[in-house]
Amino acid sequence: MDNRNEEIKSESRLTFMESTSIIVGHGVGAGILAVPYLASRAPWWDFLWVLAVAYVVNLLLHLMIAELSLNNNGAQFVKCFENELFTGAF
Repeated sequence: MDNRNEEIKSESRLTFMESTSIIVGHGVGAGILAVPYLASRAPWWDFLWVLAVAYVVNLLLHLMIAELSLNNNGAQFVKCFENELFTGAF
């Protein structure tokens, strides 16, 4: 069954502020758990470099997720994967 040409139906519409809150919440949630441990084990300049690199990587990943959802008419994350990844002969 070829699902590539089927349009994904969105379950809901998110406002810009709701979408921003989700992205920020995921980034802050994981980061808050790692920050105290990292800060206690490393010098402050190393901590700042790691923090900056982690922020950039996190931002790029979340922008990729947002673009995937946008290209699938605002579909939920799992529905996007069903249409984009789990298709083909295998």
